[in-house]
Amino acid sequence: MNPWAIGGAVAGGIGLVVALLFGGNQWLVAKGRKALAERFPPGELLLSAPSANGLGLESRGRWQVRGNGALAVTPAEVWFQAFFYSLELNLPLRNIRGVELVDSHLGKMIIGRKLLKIYFIDAAGNADSVAFLVREPAHWQAVIERARATAGTGP
Repeated sequence: MNPWAIGGAVAGGIGLVVALLFGGNQWLVAKGRKALAERFPPGELLLSAPSANGLGLESRGRWQVRGNGALAVTPAEVWFQAFFYSLELNLPLRNIRGVELVDSHLGKMIIGRKLLKIYFIDAAGNADSVAFLVREPAHWQAVIERARATAGTGP
């Protein structure tokens, strides 16, 4: 086969993968924005990410389905709704016991990135935690801690 044809096929394949990844990300962001708009009235969000990477609930162990979803902080709760699996987390601020930045969660780590980890008490009264990969995790931590303090439920 002609080397130019091989090079063209490889370049075309790489271009297709890049286009799919970029287009797929835009689709996820649009899906997240829609979920946030349907769930929260205008002005209620303190902070949101239309496509945050949820790394799972500690109580479900390492082998659970994980993935992207919409994440929000309001004056009353932290909320996450996954896109591709059935998970909606409503974490009232009064149930959040701590927020920290960690290097890994359930064996999952992103080299060079901190994860936002939230410790909470679930509806059954059990301790649990969840982690997210978000942009500016220290900002997320500060917003959640400030919301908890304003609500009288945090430090």
